[in-house]
Amino acid sequence: MKCEYLIIFDNQNQRENYCINEHTFNNIVESNSDVIIEKSSVEDHIIYKDIRFKYKNQNNFVDKEKGEKYYFNIAIESEDDKVEEEFTYLLSYIKNSMIQKGAKIEVLWDSISLKYCEKAYPLIYKIENLMRKLLTKFMLISVGHTWGDLDTPTQKVNKDRIIDGYLYGLDFKDLPDLLFKKYSVKIDHEKMKELINRNGKIVLEDLSDFENKSNWERYLLDKHDKYSMNDVRKIMGYWEKIYDLRCKVAHNFLINKNDYEQLVELIDKVQPILEEKVLKLDVLKLERDSKEIIEDNIGLISKPLLIGLYIIEYTQLSKTLEQCYNYVYSNESIIEFKMNEDVIKKWKKVDTFIEKEWHLIAMLIYIKIQIEENSERLKEEELKQYEKDSKNLRKRIKKHYKDVYI
Repeated sequence: MKCEYLIIFDNQNQRENYCINEHTFNNIVESNSDVIIEKSSVEDHIIYKDIRFKYKNQNNFVDKEKGEKYYFNIAIESEDDKVEEEFTYLLSYIKNSMIQKGAKIEVLWDSISLKYCEKAYPLIYKIENLMRKLLTKFMLISVGHTWGDLDTPTQKVNKDRIIDGYLYGLDFKDLPDLLFKKYSVKIDHEKMKELINRNGKIVLEDLSDFENKSNWERYLLDKHDKYSMNDVRKIMGYWEKIYDLRCKVAHNFLINKNDYEQLVELIDKVQPILEEKVLKLDVLKLERDSKEIIEDNIGLISKPLLIGLYIIEYTQLSKTLEQCYNYVYSNESIIEFKMNEDVIKKWKKVDTFIEKEWHLIAMLIYIKIQIEENSERLKEEELKQYEKDSKNLRKRIKKHYKDVYI
């Protein structure tokens, strides 16, 4: 175990010269009767509760040009992991003592934090990918049939990887929304009439689709589940805490033993619930009405996911146009196809079909640019509508350029 700090005193901002040399620095440290600094010609030690740690205090120089700043580069080290608790307390005590005297502290090295980061990362990786696995399978079962015909004339596109690819682009904190965020389905008057005509009256069971519920409650809840809905509802709260700890690990913040133990405890609560449901998804079957409800309400659940659906559809449109463009102009020397206005403008001058569809294509390109620049400007309804428009456009393109798809 080793920790190294750069401790800085700016004595121009102090009423008294609290720390102007190593002697005054040591006095601050030894103000706790349990702490003793032992100087030696061979190797210095700092002693806490009779436990000896290697100790260095170097480079305590004065920077007069920048206003009487005093720098203390200290390092504390131990080869005995069994005294980690005492080691951690000593470090905390020194940092707090220096901060109380007005010092600023830069952490140069913290092997304890490194150890717990290395232990935490695999756990975070596994729980994140377990959640993505569950979402990927649910998306394939629920809305996979409406993600468009992903076949191209030259190759088969792996639907799993396209969906998988976008879900792997979703931010960690947004992942549970698709399953656990509640939403109300808009009342469909035609369906209401159908219910009345069929039964003569409406019962509560008929209105279950319109309740404020999550997709988990609507489609994944099973009376034979080991875990109750109350356990499931807590996942969102657990996930937020896991996200906070994940950020500390990902952004190189210091984490300690308590952080790591909290992470383990949170993951132990979430993981078995997700694992159980991943297995049961293999036998999940959804009616067409249920699939349409999920797809129609994606925007209410997660705007990032709705954006992802648009990006996937836009990518397929771009591939479809490129295939047709290269086929039509296969024997001519033309500019390389790119999904931008300049290329489409040149194409429409010699192609009446593209000229007819020009305004829609230009708008779809514009929406893609808006997503890249500032997606907050876009409304959920716009994204849903343009995604559908793009799908319909691809159908018209394939019908018009049918020779490409023979």
